[in-house]
Amino acid sequence: MHFAAPRDRRHRAGLSHVDATEIGAALDDGRARGPMMRDYRAHREAVQGSPHLFFADGYDVHNPGVQLRWEGEQGAGFPVVDSDDPLVFERLLRHAAAADRSTTAT
Repeated sequence: MHFAAPRDRRHRAGLSHVDATEIGAALDDGRARGPMMRDYRAHREAVQGSPHLFFADGYDVHNPGVQLRWEGEQGAGFPVVDSDDPLVFERLLRHAAAADRSTTAT
């Protein structure tokens, strides 16, 4: 699995300092799993499903950019994606960067 964004997208989003190779390696070799699972267990009542993203400023979003409905009973049927917004991830990265700056500025 490759997580690196094209160089021009990282730069355009103002995230040229993100080491995509290191993030990919941490996910591939398991370094990211322990901290992620500890965080999940500490907050599992807040998690609505996957993906559910949580930000430093308290903002959270479940299934970002996706509008869906269930065909049949939830859990027994299947989800149908009615629409998706591929630009949501750039907006979420900008939100996370702004939230990080505001929490580290104090």
